[in-house]
Amino acid sequence: MPNTLAHMGVQAIASRALVRDADLRWVFIGCVVPDVPWILNRVLAVLVPGLDVFVVRPYWIAQASLFGSLWLCGALALISARPGRTFGLLAGNAAAHLLLDALQTKWGNGVHLLAPFSWHTWNVGWFWPESQLTWLLTAPGAAVALFAAFEVWRKASRRPQPSLARWLGATALLAVYGVYPLLMRDAVMASDAHSLQTLRYPELRAGRQAGFDRVWLDVEGSSGRLHVLGGEVIHAVGNLETASGSISARGRFVDAETIVLEDVHPHGLFPRALASYLGLTAIACILALGWATSRLRPAPAGSEDEVPRGP
Repeated sequence: MPNTLAHMGVQAIASRALVRDADLRWVFIGCVVPDVPWILNRVLAVLVPGLDVFVVRPYWIAQASLFGSLWLCGALALISARPGRTFGLLAGNAAAHLLLDALQTKWGNGVHLLAPFSWHTWNVGWFWPESQLTWLLTAPGAAVALFAAFEVWRKASRRPQPSLARWLGATALLAVYGVYPLLMRDAVMASDAHSLQTLRYPELRAGRQAGFDRVWLDVEGSSGRLHVLGGEVIHAVGNLETASGSISARGRFVDAETIVLEDVHPHGLFPRALASYLGLTAIACILALGWATSRLRPAPAGSEDEVPRGP
């Protein structure tokens, strides 16, 4: 994916172009919604080392789809002051996030825009995550974050609490968000998303194509050792890099333990993870600033629909 800072910059500018007074806090939350499953995946991997990737990854894939994301958007919108408007911002930005991701080159994965009706993986392949275009997309993110922080500090105000009915509705939608992926596991595996079925069943590998996103390749002369999902190490031959490192690759299995790599892309030094961590930290700080500022100010006069524009 483009890193979180890139999503913040591009999507905040686009949202304000379409909705002049769009609350950037909801825009940023919408930017992050499709990444929530992958953030939880990293947390779970730390808390439960050795967790079977073939059990949990289909769950995250289904939850990170556009359809899965919409349930979380609905739950969050219900506890806002203006549910309809907020849902539009959240859903629009979740969709925009996935569309931006789909433009990248991702041999090992992609996004699911039409699930559960189709588990086709969308991957247009216009640019790599560490390309110059990504640098250009990332640059406005920091400036947008600073602007949003200033705007929140200047405008944030207290809002009325959601009704019990809204809380119950949000809880129901959140439950669907959690349960829906459990029902999709077989469909995700059957689609071979992230090459999961191919990796899960070695006896099916011979002759099958597979793609890998950001895996480690150890080069040893004319062959290599490819470290893939699940911790398995596969013997790799074919089009190898001259040095070990993080790569994306695609190739064809000749047997259960050997793959001929046809295309290999080494990942450069672009600090994608750092840019995402900075973006997530910035969003957390902006939300915290808005909450703290709103506690210090009285609610403006008017109906609930007039107060306020934000979380």
